[in-house]
This record gives sequence, C-alpha cells and structure tokens, in this order.
Amino acid sequence: MSIQNLPNGQYLQRLIMLCGLFFLGLFILTFLAAAAAVKIYGIPCEIYNLFDYIKKHPNDASTINALIFTQVMSQIMAMAIPFLVVMQITYREQMYHETGLLKMPKIIIIVLVLILFAATLYPQGYLEYFNGLLFEGNKEQSGFITAMIKADNSNELLINIGFMAFLPALCEEFFFRGGVFFLLKKLTGKLWFPAIVSSLFFALTHDQPSQMIVIFIMGLMLAFVYELTGSLWMSILLHFANNLFFVVADYYKVESNFNFESLYNIVIAIFSSLVVAGIFWYLKKHRPKENEAASA
Repeated sequence: MSIQNLPNGQYLQRLIMLCGLFFLGLFILTFLAAAAAVKIYGIPCEIYNLFDYIKKHPNDASTINALIFTQVMSQIMAMAIPFLVVMQITYREQMYHETGLLKMPKIIIIVLVLILFAATLYPQGYLEYFNGLLFEGNKEQSGFITAMIKADNSNELLINIGFMAFLPALCEEFFFRGGVFFLLKKLTGKLWFPAIVSSLFFALTHDQPSQMIVIFIMGLMLAFVYELTGSLWMSILLHFANNLFFVVADYYKVESNFNFESLYNIVIAIFSSLVVAGIFWYLKKHRPKENEAASA
C-alpha cells in the first residue's frame, strides 16, 4: 500500500517512529560508537572523557580519527538507518519510487541546482554576518568541525570529501527531507509547515547558534528543491555542493576577507538573490505533475 492511502494516524505513527529511532541512534548507538572508537584508536581515556581529551589534543591523529569515526556512525545510525527502516516498513516495494530515490531529473534541472548553490554564496555570507551579530558561536563545536575537515594531502582531502561532505549530505537529506519533511507533508497536506518544522529541526541538530539562521534557510531551500524536482537526489546534490565547497576551501586555505559594506558585494548579493528566486520560479513552472497533484 502506498503511503498516500494511509490514514493520518499511521502517518503520525511513522513520524514518531522515525524521530524515536533518531534519538535512539543519537544518544545510545552513538555512545556505543564512541566507545568503539576509543578502543579502535587506542585513546587513553574513559568514554565519557573522550571529547575533553580531544579538546586537549586537537592535533593528535588518533583523536581526530576517533572523532570522525563517531561522527560517521552518528550520521548513519541516527539518520540514514531510521529513514531506511521507517520507509521500508511504510512503502515496502514502492519505497524508492515514493521517496524520489528512483527519479533523476533532466540535465537542465541538475545544472540549475548547481547554479542555485553558486548563487547562494554571497547572500549566505551576509546571512552569516547578521546571524553572528545575533547569536554567539559554539567555539567547541566549530573546533571539532575544523579538526575533522583538516587535510594535509590529496588523499586526506578525498577521504574528507567522502566522509565530511557527501555522507552528511546523504544521511541528512534522507532523514530531514526524505523522512521528516515528507511524512509531515503527507500528515498535514501542507507545504510550508513541514518545510519550516523540518528546517528548524535541521538547524537545531547542527548546534551552531552563529549559523542557525543560515542553516534554517538552507533547510527551507533543500525542502523546496526536493518538492519542486520530485527527486531526493537534487536536495542531496545541493547539500553536497555546499559541504564540498567548505571542505575544499579549507584544504586550499582560502580565507574569506568579505567586505560587507562594499557596494560591489551588496550588488552581487542582490543579483544572486534574484538568480535564486528565478531558479525557484523555473523549478515551480516545470514541476513534475505528480508532485503538484500530491501537494494540492
């Protein structure tokens, strides 16, 4: 039976199951993964002191590997597996069709999604600036991220692209867009409410107050890209492109000397915002008919 034919009560059950598995994976299975990382990499500390030990030894290869291992396991067990389990229970043999995992849009749509990513960079810079004025950053979390994406050679860069750019994009899109957003949309029959709730959830889980607004707006964009293209791979592509940019920029030590008061930068940011609006207008105009009918 397709999820479109389920009663609302069963939509709610699936959503509760999805979130329950998320918290189970986040707090219990991730703890077990961290314990395994301590043993595998020979970290000389108790499991509950792992992150304190990492803060004191930020350049130690074994501690960084343990942190990456824990991060990867967290993404898989708290996001990817809950999505796959709940959607398999719900969709059965229709799982890949219903979630848009079998749908690959035309080349023009793929190109537009990549242009959409590029067009968000300048507006994103201004959003980060104003976000930083409102909320203080989580220096500890930022330090962990900086340590994890650090690469000293091309082999480490490729590993980071896989584990720190592609895997988070895949797992987070599975859970937040393919799971939370999609089930809420089916439950409520609305579009904006599921997009806002899933994006807020997405922003809160990143635990980065200084980027909360940026991540929330990115979540909205990812939800609408998924909705308007009908393909989960397009939101994964946009998310991956964003992650990839920052991983590669860190590797090549690209420093941002962004002048927020520059008239040139302001004009570029406004123009980029118009490009973003134009792309979403095009995607809406060429939206798959089955998606339009499902959201009506």
